[in-house]
Amino acid sequence: MDLNKLAPAALRAAMKGGTAAWGQIGSASEHVRYSQALPKIKARRRCSCGCGNKATHIGMANGVGLTRGCELSIQRWVKTGSKSATQAAPAAASTKESA
Repeated sequence: MDLNKLAPAALRAAMKGGTAAWGQIGSASEHVRYSQALPKIKARRRCSCGCGNKATHIGMANGVGLTRGCELSIQRWVKTGSKSATQAAPAAASTKESA
């Protein structure tokens, strides 16, 4: 694997999490999550978060694409691991109760 050919976000994730099995095995819970923009084409899938927009970004971990959606949903997935605000809210509420 040539690190010089990786996108900046992928390179940052590779330096944080290592390059073992890069591009072969990816896990959202075990590897560093990051996002990349999809190539611009007219026919795109719709985002699954319910916003009605087209999927413009892909959520990746360890060089493997795991999910796709609009930019906001993928940023949320990278940060919290969930694609909708309703899924992320109960986890945040339970951490506040235990604190």
